Amino acid sequence: DGSLDVNIRLISPEWGKQVVDNHRRVFYDRINDGYDVFVHSEEDETIRPTNILAFMHEMDKLKKLVGKERIADYSIGFIRYENEMSREDKRRVVWEFDWDNEVETTIDHPGIKGRYFTTPKYHHQGMFMATREQLVAWATRGPDCKFDRPIRRYGYHRERTSGAMDLYDDEYCNVTQLIPLDSLEDFYIHHMPDKNYKRLPERVIPTMDLHKRRMKVLLKNSNGRKKLWVDRYGRYNGIKMFIDERNETLSLPFDLTNYHKYVKRGGMLSEEELAEWEWKE
Repeated sequence: DGSLDVNIRLISPEWGKQVVDNHRRVFYDRINDGYDVFVHSEEDETIRPTNILAFMHEMDKLKKLVGKERIADYSIGFIRYENEMSREDKRRVVWEFDWDNEVETTIDHPGIKGRYFTTPKYHHQGMFMATREQLVAWATRGPDCKFDRPIRRYGYHRERTSGAMDLYDDEYCNVTQLIPLDSLEDFYIHHMPDKNYKRLPERVIPTMDLHKRRMKVLLKNSNGRKKLWVDRYGRYNGIKMFIDERNETLSLPFDLTNYHKYVKRGGMLSEEELAEWEWKE
């Protein structure tokens, strides 16, 4: 009927930053109420409907690849970005990780080899999603998950707590985070303050750079035959461009030659475009 039910739970301040970890109790209180997906997030992140749909679609694919018995071994992950407001183009940047070769070192587990990568250690997502099937399994998962029973442990980073504390820790839940190479753009989450990137300027990396890195991996794994944005018939289904109004006096010649080449490649960048460096101010 288009309405929302809002419940407010009061939690003891003794939990400190870990007070947000009590969302897990809410999930398990409603575990049998027929929900398809459970979503937790900090208050300053934008979770779009496309993020949720992408998660559910990826979970369906993952289940076909690894089977029901292994689905709880994994969690489809997300990467937070901010808009770099100090630049005129307000480009999207990731700032929370010291990236090495995580994109290139794909997960090599049986059934999913070469399809996923994982962010650097600690996975500061500030949010996560899970299905009922996963939550049920994580409640009793070894070695010491007990995901339905949050336990106070001081000193945890708030983003780690909101991003499912203990989930990726091999001493507790030992779940593997998976970031899909094929649909990375659907798993970016906007961190709305758009200012935290200033704290770690040495770690700032444009999402375009991550896009190029994942594209190089896709091309390598397919011997150069990969097409990223095509339908099941191999036809391009990415962004459409067309000439609306040509005006040479306004420096708007609209030469679509490179775009048509891009369409022919199925949404893949050329070797020259992949080699281009992102302009830095």
